[in-house]
Amino acid sequence: MGDQTNHIHEKPSEDGKQVFVGTTFLPLLPHKSGNVGTSRNRLHFGKLDPRPLIRQRGITRDAIVIARRKSELALPASRDTLIYPSKPYQQPPPALVSDKYDDSDVSEELYISEDTAPPTPIKRTTEVSGLKAYLTACKTYSLVPITKFKRQLEGEMVSLKNHNIQGNTAKAIALALESSYSITNVDLEGSFLGPIGAIYIADILNNSHNITVLNLSGNKLMSRGLQVIVETMQKNTSLLSLDLSDNSFTDKDTSCLKDLLLSSCVLRELNLSKNGFEDSGGVLIAQGLAQNKTIKKLNLSWNHLRRNGAYAIGQSIKTNTKLEVLDVSWNGFDVPGCHGFSQGLDANTSLRELNISSNRIGPKGVAKLLEGLKRNTTLACLKLADNPLGPNGALAVLNAAMKSHSIEELDFGNQPVTAEFEDLLTKIQAGRDIKVRYGKEPSKAKREVCDETLYIAGNPLIILFEFIRMKKLDILNLFKTLDADSNHSISWEEFRIGVKKSHIPVRPKDLEQMIDKMDLDKDGEINFSELIVAQKAHNMQAEKLLAWSLDAFHDSPIGQIYRDLHKRCSDTNIYLKQYKLVK
Repeated sequence: MGDQTNHIHEKPSEDGKQVFVGTTFLPLLPHKSGNVGTSRNRLHFGKLDPRPLIRQRGITRDAIVIARRKSELALPASRDTLIYPSKPYQQPPPALVSDKYDDSDVSEELYISEDTAPPTPIKRTTEVSGLKAYLTACKTYSLVPITKFKRQLEGEMVSLKNHNIQGNTAKAIALALESSYSITNVDLEGSFLGPIGAIYIADILNNSHNITVLNLSGNKLMSRGLQVIVETMQKNTSLLSLDLSDNSFTDKDTSCLKDLLLSSCVLRELNLSKNGFEDSGGVLIAQGLAQNKTIKKLNLSWNHLRRNGAYAIGQSIKTNTKLEVLDVSWNGFDVPGCHGFSQGLDANTSLRELNISSNRIGPKGVAKLLEGLKRNTTLACLKLADNPLGPNGALAVLNAAMKSHSIEELDFGNQPVTAEFEDLLTKIQAGRDIKVRYGKEPSKAKREVCDETLYIAGNPLIILFEFIRMKKLDILNLFKTLDADSNHSISWEEFRIGVKKSHIPVRPKDLEQMIDKMDLDKDGEINFSELIVAQKAHNMQAEKLLAWSLDAFHDSPIGQIYRDLHKRCSDTNIYLKQYKLVK
């Protein structure tokens, strides 16, 4: 018999309208041509899932549709029982034989009958429908199916980062996602969708109510694409998280975003970072945010929210009662933004995390911010990294945190602190759990060198540039030497190490003052252009004094530091350039 144990074997009835399977006759549905063929009516039960065949009423050359009467037929659950019997052929029961086949009570689902449980239909999985829709679309548009996408359609998340999804490819993917009921998370970051692709995304959101997370960052949706997405989102009732970062939006697009914030959509998280929002755009976003009732997490980092825009965003959290996490880092708003956030924090009762890193916040901005922070009772995490706070600014924030029992985490980045800061932190941590990130303690560097004769008193900036000019140092080479990590800017720590190695007689405690005077953009670091500007200003002042008279030069602070430098370097056998009167 060979492979008979692995197959369902059949024998046609006399009228050719039924197939004898084992000891039971199964009715055969007629082929489209009206004929019933039996040469290909063999179904491999062990390797072929019969469910996809059940749906269609017709016999093709490659498959036979098996149907049964619910009340008269039950297939055994075990494949081994479907073996062609050794006993001779028997005439089928008359009740199952008729000249005209009636399929009114034929089930379209295959039932497996067991003694211990009632028949249960095998349902089609929803993933199959999404996959079928995708394969059909690929065939229609002559596309090569994306293997990764096909595999992901069987799960809950689709991630096609940095794929080129345009034209018919976007259409096919949209049709698949519309048909799938299992996909809840879609990540299309950097897929070059553009404004046209936004239309297909809108179709997905309109026809699928299962997607809750959607990442459209880096797709250059532009104004037209944003308008399509916003119009769709105003009607959507399922999407909870939307990422629209890095899509080249500008201030003229913020009216759409204001409408989105004022709509009744159910968004909980919105990412608008890395766009081009400025003052007027910040005001419009703030107007929508002030009245929004759903969003809990908002990211506005890496924009240009300064002055009125930053002030308005800070003011908006006064009336917002739902926002819990707000990221406005890398905007550069300094005092105006701190003023707005001070007033917002004073009245806010919902915000738990605020990120204002890299905003050029100096001592004045910190002082203004702390006015509102001292009266806030809900903020748990404050991030202030990469701001020119200075050790005293960091200490002031820590003092405010000590009085605010809600603060659980502070992030100062690599900001150097004093011994007083560390002592206060130890005292606070003894009483409650608080996490604080900060840089090295500069006071340790002070204790390393106690001999004041190694340094020269006076303006540290004058000392630096007089030392550079008197030793005829190349300013570019000096910058490269100080820039240890080659990131084209000099941090406080790099300045400290570089000054020490170069034997520049500037006291470590004066480094902060020197950096603050050269740091034109107040980002806490010195770039090459800032160093050049400061050097030119110093040289012009020195040459102006020399042109007036030698006495005028020697009586000035520059002249005093020049004499001290000349004496110190002469004592240590270091050659210095002699000044000459400018003619």
